[in-house]
Amino acid sequence: MKDKRVVYDCHSHTYLCGHAESILPRVYHAVANAQQMRGIAFCCHNPFLKDDVTSEYRMPFKDFENFLKLYQSEKLYAVDKFPELDLTLHMEVDYHPQDPSKTKEFVDLCGDFDCLLGSLHYYHETSMVQPEQRVTFIKNYVDTWKQAVQTGWFNIMSHYDFFKARFGMDWYLENMSEYEDDLLDGLSFLAETNKQRILDGLQPISLECNTGGIQYGSDLYLPTASILEQAVARSIPITLGSDCHDSLEVGRKFENALTDLQKMGLSKLSYYKRKKMRTYSVQEAIDSFKTINVKEVVDKFKQKNDCYVECDSYY
Repeated sequence: MKDKRVVYDCHSHTYLCGHAESILPRVYHAVANAQQMRGIAFCCHNPFLKDDVTSEYRMPFKDFENFLKLYQSEKLYAVDKFPELDLTLHMEVDYHPQDPSKTKEFVDLCGDFDCLLGSLHYYHETSMVQPEQRVTFIKNYVDTWKQAVQTGWFNIMSHYDFFKARFGMDWYLENMSEYEDDLLDGLSFLAETNKQRILDGLQPISLECNTGGIQYGSDLYLPTASILEQAVARSIPITLGSDCHDSLEVGRKFENALTDLQKMGLSKLSYYKRKKMRTYSVQEAIDSFKTINVKEVVDKFKQKNDCYVECDSYY
């Protein structure tokens, strides 16, 4: 009897965004397959139709069609080489608070996607916030995050406290008492929104446990563990995402996250297919996820396959 695969990595990126590894996504998929995942998101940062929002961090809109073509070709490759691995079509979509219609224009193009992840990055704004202004910024950030939740455009709200990547882990943890209530208010808003969505016959919105925190310091997760624990206590569905921009980051720290989430009282993790939430057991995830030497898998796969691309010339 084959080992049961259950784990989904719900957040990844392709080279099309311009700041991820310039390789075909099949390398990521090879790692996910070796880790005995059930599925991995084919995902990237969304473009905006007029390329007028932080264009340096995302593919130009003209490449959106290439993204979809790449998904189809990589899916065919996975069916042949990794038949037990499910590729789901996702997009990390930035909520644009100054003009939400810009986000909605793109969201309307994604009817056939499996899942949309809602994000707030504030790439430029956070670089200009002075230390004495950070607490006020976070309060406003949470208010905007609630607006994004309320739109109902997103299936997952990703890396809730992404601002800590800009403000620094030390400052974030040392000053949490000054803004923790604001973050918890955002969670309560999401929990209440989900209750109403369920009454209305709609899918609940999940919160991402993003394991990319490790690249910014010692705090493994976005949001930090104490906030995740409060999300679990509020019965908010949780998804798992590595936010990988490099093949070595696929499934990073998942073994830690699964164990930590179970200790917090979480029994099921969620993922989405055609925007319908599905779940799997955290215990089964712990039992099935395989810890591997990722670099060894990546190096071996790259040696046997032509995986490198020039970002503007693949199609």
